[in-house]
Amino acid sequence: HTLILDFDMTMGSPAVFLDRDGTINEDSGFLADPAGLRLLPGVGSGLRLLEEGEIQGAVLDAGCGTGGHAVLVAARGHRVAGIDITARAVELARARAAAAGVAVVLVTGDALDLELHAEALGAPFDSVLDVGLFHVLQPDDRRRYATALSSVVRPGGAAFVVTWSDRNPFGIGPARVTRRDLRRTFRANEGWHLKA
Repeated sequence: HTLILDFDMTMGSPAVFLDRDGTINEDSGFLADPAGLRLLPGVGSGLRLLEEGEIQGAVLDAGCGTGGHAVLVAARGHRVAGIDITARAVELARARAAAAGVAVVLVTGDALDLELHAEALGAPFDSVLDVGLFHVLQPDDRRRYATALSSVVRPGGAAFVVTWSDRNPFGIGPARVTRRDLRRTFRANEGWHLKA
């Protein structure tokens, strides 16, 4: 499996993409606009990843919220499923997908328990997209999350994780994440190899 991480989704500063082979690539952040079909100015790595074929095959949007990223990826022709713990967010995601005319399987459930939702989601997946979930997880839940991702990603698949960096200068917002945090969480013994 490949793990590709964006360390700072709000600042437009370089992002770090780590993959299961151990190589780091620098790029900018990934955020969709409210319609979920375009990227906000200055944060184009998600579109680049899609256009360059980095995001491949069947895609899971973990912590999909109101579906902006799921709809963006589905509009590019991918089979997409999303999961979020908040029922209202999933309801809004369904409305967004319908308005955009794309098919997205959406499930209300906990991304820490992906194996329980694998059939409903249509697992396994070639790619997982996580924009803003990892950094809200408690440290003890992060390893559980890595294991859950492993349960639904095909061998050789990839996870694209956008998270707040410990280098982010804002004094407010989600927990900051270090490279060390990520390496500890996504260990080789969990089937993840980080590009370094």
